[in-house]
Amino acid sequence: MEFYTDGKHVPPPAPGIYHGVPFDVYASWNAMNASALVWAEDSMEHLQAKLAGQMEEKDKESDDLRFGRAFHSAVLEPDTYTSQWVVSSPCMSILKSGKNKGSFCGSSARYRVNDEWYCGTHAPESASEPHDYITPKEKQRVALLNEKVRNHKVVKLIRQHGGKEVTIVWEWNGIPCKSRFDKLIYDAQCPDTILDLK
Repeated sequence: MEFYTDGKHVPPPAPGIYHGVPFDVYASWNAMNASALVWAEDSMEHLQAKLAGQMEEKDKESDDLRFGRAFHSAVLEPDTYTSQWVVSSPCMSILKSGKNKGSFCGSSARYRVNDEWYCGTHAPESASEPHDYITPKEKQRVALLNEKVRNHKVVKLIRQHGGKEVTIVWEWNGIPCKSRFDKLIYDAQCPDTILDLK
C-alpha cells in the first residue's frame, strides 16, 4: 500500500494494521488519538478544532523529545537511522569581535543553511532548524544507550518477533481512531504484546 500526504488532514484508511507509514502521513490522518485527546482537557471545542486541523500540537518539540525520537529511531529503525538523522556541526559563524575575533564561534548549533550550521546567536534569517538532527554529543549518547539496550537479554528475545513503528486504525462508536506503537508483536508464538520504548 502506498501512503502520501499533501500536509492536510485526510480521512484515515480502512481499519487495520499498517506497516511502513511515514509519521507525517500518520499525523495527517483525521482520526482520534492520544495527541488529540489532550485537547479535551480544555474543552470539546478545542478537541473538535484539533480534529479539524486547526490546532498545533500541545507538546512542542524540545531537545529531550528530539533526542528521544533519535533514540527510538536508532533502536527500532537501525536501517534508516543514519540516513534520517543528520549530525550537526559546531557554529560556523566567524566572530567579529572579542579576543577570539576571526575564529569560528564553535558553539553548539541547531540551525542550518545548506551544509553550514549556526547557533541561535549567529543564525541568519534564512536558517531553519531541521526536524531530525542530533549533535555530536547526542550521537554518542544514542550509540551508548543503543548498545546497552541491544545487549539486554529480554530485548534480544523481543527483537525476534513483530513489527516496529506499527500503525493501527480502528473505529470506536463510529469515531475513527489511530495509534502508533513502537513495537507490536502478534501472530507469533507468544501473547499479543504492545511495547513502548521509554
